[in-house]
Amino acid sequence: LQDSSNDSWPAPPHRHSMPPDRCAATHPRGAARAAKALLVAVCALSAVRRLRSWTDSGADDAFALAAGRRSPASQLPSGFGSSPGASPFGLAKLWLPWVHTGRGSLLAAAAGLADLPVLQDPLAGMDGSNSPNARLYGGAVQRKTSAAQLEIDRFGEGLPDEFHPLLRSRNSLPLYNETEPLDMLTGGSMAMNVFGDDLQMFQDSMVMATAKMAKNRVERQYAWETFAVPLELLIDRLDRVFGAVSFLREVKGESPVTQQAFHELTPLYTHVSLMIAQSDEIYNMMRQLYKQEMLSEAQRRILEKLMREGWHSGIGIEVSTKSRKFCQRVHEIAYDAAHFADNVARDRMKEVLLATASAQVQSLPRHARAEAAQAARRGGHASASEEGGPWLFTAGSEATVALLRHSTDPEVRKSAYLARARLGWASDEDREFHEEFESNTMMVYRLLRMRQDWATQLGYENWADMAFRARMATEKQASSLLKALQDASLPAAQQELDELRTLAQQSGHDGEFMAWDEAFWRERLREKQSIPSLDTPHAGLQLPNVLEGLLGLIEKLFGVQLKVADGEAPIWAQGVRFFRVVDQSSGFAVGGLYMDLFKAERKTRGGFWTDVAMRYSRQLGTKRLSRRPVVQIVGDVAQAAKGEEANLSLAQVQGLFRAMGAALQELLTDQEEGLMAGSRGVEIDAVGLPGRLLEMFALEPSVLESFGLTSGEAAAAALAGTFHSGAQTAEEVRLARVDLELHSSSDIERESPFDIASKIAAETVPTLPGAEDHTPCAFESSLSSGHPAGQYADLWAQVLAADVFEAFQEVGLSDARAVRDLGLRFRASILAPGGGRAPLDAFREFRGRIPRVAALLRRRGLRRPQAGGDGAVGAAR
Repeated sequence: LQDSSNDSWPAPPHRHSMPPDRCAATHPRGAARAAKALLVAVCALSAVRRLRSWTDSGADDAFALAAGRRSPASQLPSGFGSSPGASPFGLAKLWLPWVHTGRGSLLAAAAGLADLPVLQDPLAGMDGSNSPNARLYGGAVQRKTSAAQLEIDRFGEGLPDEFHPLLRSRNSLPLYNETEPLDMLTGGSMAMNVFGDDLQMFQDSMVMATAKMAKNRVERQYAWETFAVPLELLIDRLDRVFGAVSFLREVKGESPVTQQAFHELTPLYTHVSLMIAQSDEIYNMMRQLYKQEMLSEAQRRILEKLMREGWHSGIGIEVSTKSRKFCQRVHEIAYDAAHFADNVARDRMKEVLLATASAQVQSLPRHARAEAAQAARRGGHASASEEGGPWLFTAGSEATVALLRHSTDPEVRKSAYLARARLGWASDEDREFHEEFESNTMMVYRLLRMRQDWATQLGYENWADMAFRARMATEKQASSLLKALQDASLPAAQQELDELRTLAQQSGHDGEFMAWDEAFWRERLREKQSIPSLDTPHAGLQLPNVLEGLLGLIEKLFGVQLKVADGEAPIWAQGVRFFRVVDQSSGFAVGGLYMDLFKAERKTRGGFWTDVAMRYSRQLGTKRLSRRPVVQIVGDVAQAAKGEEANLSLAQVQGLFRAMGAALQELLTDQEEGLMAGSRGVEIDAVGLPGRLLEMFALEPSVLESFGLTSGEAAAAALAGTFHSGAQTAEEVRLARVDLELHSSSDIERESPFDIASKIAAETVPTLPGAEDHTPCAFESSLSSGHPAGQYADLWAQVLAADVFEAFQEVGLSDARAVRDLGLRFRASILAPGGGRAPLDAFREFRGRIPRVAALLRRRGLRRPQAGGDGAVGAAR
């Protein structure tokens, strides 16, 4: 991105004229404007229809007025008060100025909205003087400048948030319990439409400011807040609305309407995201700001990130057919990626086995039988039960994994193995059918071609070359890490496989050792060595005890406590808990935390994961107070019988700890720049560090004993994390290398993606008879996620986390004071700056050196065959 001038960021080409063939439908901003009138009208009519159910009096008049069948003030029905909150007509009046003015703000309607009640966020003022507990929560950091507030007020909220459950003020949580699928569609559409209008206003101000700076011919300091605050407001508002829709899709996604609403909003979200990235006005202003010497590191990182995203979105491509095709290609990739994921999800629901005899499932753990019975009930077998069946096993379920590990019937194991290995794959017999519906076998080629074209149009050699411009690691460093792990894991994995073959022969296994036998005999070896399974619920790991141990650990490490605050925040389902996160030393509340930990049919995503409802911001708070973050942790713990406590598996304990680490990354930030607060702006190969660090504490014997396990049980459970780690590491390396190679290849026609995957598998993992490798067809993390060529990132984060964990071991985990001091240093060095500091610099400040891969190898019980020092990674870029 260097040019011949002194400016390190080149100017985009002029776009003052648009060719006749570049119509609104092919340009992100033009398309948004062209669809605006219809979109707003549909949203307005949909919302007013909702009002009709609130009261019979006057509802028909309100609907007729919004539909244009009546004139406004002259035909007001008698009895309607002046307060908009007093009648459906008053609420309908909220929409009309917004529709007629065509601007993003509702300033024209402000006078008529004075009587509407303000819906306050339960956490608003939680740490300031307007809180009921002012003495406890007082003393929050105030916002720095009045200029920031002027910019926020200038743009306003721009949305009729007082009665829409999703469109509340910038400091309020969505009304999850009142949000219906239709609200997701209308709210998301409205927010995106308003975003386009306010973005235009923002761009106009940037043009005027840039012109004034150029006219003076003198370097002029432009107020950072005048640029960053409105931009943060625009991005934050859009992300919060679409984030709420995405979140509700995964925790209340049982309705097909919810899924449809999400799929209809996704291309709109892609559209408006491109509007910022491809804005010449914003980009030119960032170039001017970048020259100023008084910028902080966080501010420079914001500019670098946004300018890089602009170039990667095609801002440097001239206005021509080429530019138009580039924009179309971006949308096609987003659509195909979503289609790819849908195909995998559909295949995961395919039936592998419907067991009707108890003998077919008697060797399976109880939790697997319960899950299979629940799947059978969803499939139409209303009387299915854990004891009596029938039991339905689908390709993507954990119950089918249990079949591979515990079924004594080799044919059943073979069916389960092939069903999972062929996810997304189209056989030769089905090729004609799948070509019509675009199976993943075909789409792999299309996605890789389009991404390669994307990168080459921007001047990069391939997609990986472009992607690594925004990573902590370079492509060479990532490859070196994978090579080091491969050298250590492959011999260990081969030795582990020989151990399994020996056990099978000694146990009377008939015939050749096949690919679907590996998981079965690994479980038998685990049982023989008395090592507990990671996936089986443990009677000693009761949920209340695990939570108590987790909360005690984060208090010990980072000095924060969780206070129960049920009823203070809207929830999306019964059983969801809400907590205030309080700093132990000051007594101030630093944020809020939801926990939705139990398995439910309404959830469409398994495992433990974290989402953000509201991010930390010093600028977007109220009454001179910072806005505090609110985070959600969602899990899939099986409900216990009445009067009993739910039991967790060791893998679930690890998942809960990892989710809490990710939540603390959002909760414990104090980054002044909201666009870099929490995980925002953190490189994808460093963002997993806090979660992986806390996960490593989960299997520490002293932590396991805090759950109520005996010292012997804790020692055995700690071994479960390293059992046959060679095979686990080899598989992780295989996937990371396939992902990297697919996006590093400049010509997929010369070597197909499936040939690449097969070649890498032969180099990284032991091969077995009967094995099938269709990895690219179900490689969602590589081909349908937002981070292609990023599969290595989790391994990179584990290297960082293992090195940090060794620092805690060095001071002694039993030394509470030393652990607290080190934890507070981690909080200050890694968590507090968020994305406002380069991760390598933050790591160096904490550890005193660059990270080393040796720590991860030691933790997994692996060693490199040749002596090569400590394997330092992450040299300065």
